[in-house]
Amino acid sequence: MSVPYPLSRAAFTSEDEAALRPVTVSRADQRIAVLAFAAQNPAMTVGVLRVRFALPSRTLKEKRAIVKSVVERLRTRFNASIAEVDDLDNPAVACIGAACLSSEGAHAGAQLQAIADAIQEWRLDAEVLDIETELIAV
Repeated sequence: MSVPYPLSRAAFTSEDEAALRPVTVSRADQRIAVLAFAAQNPAMTVGVLRVRFALPSRTLKEKRAIVKSVVERLRTRFNASIAEVDDLDNPAVACIGAACLSSEGAHAGAQLQAIADAIQEWRLDAEVLDIETELIAV
């Protein structure tokens, strides 16, 4: 389709307008398409780790100091995304999430296991309550 400059309404045909009209696709249809593509082409694995702690802190400021220390140590030691993800308003409990992306599920699982092992080995002033790991083939 060649369009003369400057663009004018007369330059477009009805077929051109139909081709340029936006298509509305529901979120559910988008998810189905993505999952179908991922099932046929497992090119990568997303690993997700979630660690819950019981903290000795009484204020959110004390909690923030402990959580920030753990998050920064994990970020510098491992090539993964680390953040506080849950229990943000409770000074006695913290939940830290870690995510990594790999072309192989075994590598993603090994990295998450290394992160979990490091957290358990460190002498934290926090008690590890729960560790959850999930590998998602994408």
